[in-house]
Amino acid sequence: MNALTHNAKSPVELAAEGNALYQSTYAMLSDISDTFRLLIESMDFTDQDGNGWDVLSGLCDASGTTDGEPAARIDLLVWMLKLFSSEIKTCGLQRHYATLWNWTLAGEIELVEASQLVLRLGGPEFIDEPIYHDGGYTTLHNHAIYAKGQEPLSVVLAQRPDVHRLGLGCDDSPEEESPFSLVLYSSWAFGSWLDALVIAGKGFEEFVIQEIQRNHATHSGWDKETLLNLSTYDYVSDYVPREVSPCDDCTKVGRSIIVQPHWRHFLERIKHGIDPYYSPAEVNSEVDEEESAERTSMVEAVDNTDDPTDLDDIASESELGSESGSESGSESRSESRSIWEWEPEWDLWDINPHDYPTTVSLLSDCIYCPHEIVCMNCWLFYIETGTRRYANRRRDPCWGC
Repeated sequence: MNALTHNAKSPVELAAEGNALYQSTYAMLSDISDTFRLLIESMDFTDQDGNGWDVLSGLCDASGTTDGEPAARIDLLVWMLKLFSSEIKTCGLQRHYATLWNWTLAGEIELVEASQLVLRLGGPEFIDEPIYHDGGYTTLHNHAIYAKGQEPLSVVLAQRPDVHRLGLGCDDSPEEESPFSLVLYSSWAFGSWLDALVIAGKGFEEFVIQEIQRNHATHSGWDKETLLNLSTYDYVSDYVPREVSPCDDCTKVGRSIIVQPHWRHFLERIKHGIDPYYSPAEVNSEVDEEESAERTSMVEAVDNTDDPTDLDDIASESELGSESGSESGSESRSESRSIWEWEPEWDLWDINPHDYPTTVSLLSDCIYCPHEIVCMNCWLFYIETGTRRYANRRRDPCWGC
């Protein structure tokens, strides 16, 4: 009876009190598990909004935090999945299976047992289920965005999902994206995708042919040959950002698509049949002088262009940059801002994120360093204007170079 009075709360109340799950330790597990056993009749998994799903979701969300004892929460999650396995399997709510599997896959190696349990309980039917809303991203989309290595991707690919499925992440991109279009936003995501295809035993050429056939509009300007060429070039970059990283232009932080502009410049050259390693500094002296002068003027025009609609923003951000001084590195910016501060700027959301600035010459060097990353808002601004947003914010070299 002491255990009940010590934790005499419904599962809904327990889930609502985030600290109870986020700060749980092994010392608390006995009381928590006793409570769940006593309240087993009230744990509802039959409804889309059932309180049982709230508790499981809270545990999944808490499993990746460092408060309390993370291993204790993981053990509690696995225990709950086993305890309520029959109720979970009977309900057949595919969206919840997909969400739980996505969360457990996103964790470290300790969550492998939990992700395998969810997979067995839900069966293969939920693999292509949108996670958050109808027509949205699937688990494969989500891990394509936050690719930190080929392992989670290869686990998903092994379940034979629809690898060409389009999804709309309302707060991530203004356009529908396939998993492959998402990995093209950064070199490390693309590298993880290639490795995952190999592990899953899928040929890149066959994949590209089907991708072009299914999603031709998404890859406008590309064809089979140029996409296949992507795997033949070595883009040297051993930098992989954290899942939550600050934008190198606006410094805001959030779980949105991370874009690597220098990589996109590299891809755009390949798309147009230009040597991706070309550098203006290495132009042969026999190049026609008139053509060389034209290139130079195009580059200068881009470098000297200011967007008149954004002058106030640039001025204010410039003052902020001068105050921050040498503390404008990634770590200090990340600590001072909420990870959820980033939000879509809808006035930019009519721009196609797969385009490239028409004012930027592909024969010029990219104005971004290879290690610099930007949020979707700043990427769309660059596509529209050809200039860096808040260009005066930072005068120091790229912190990753």
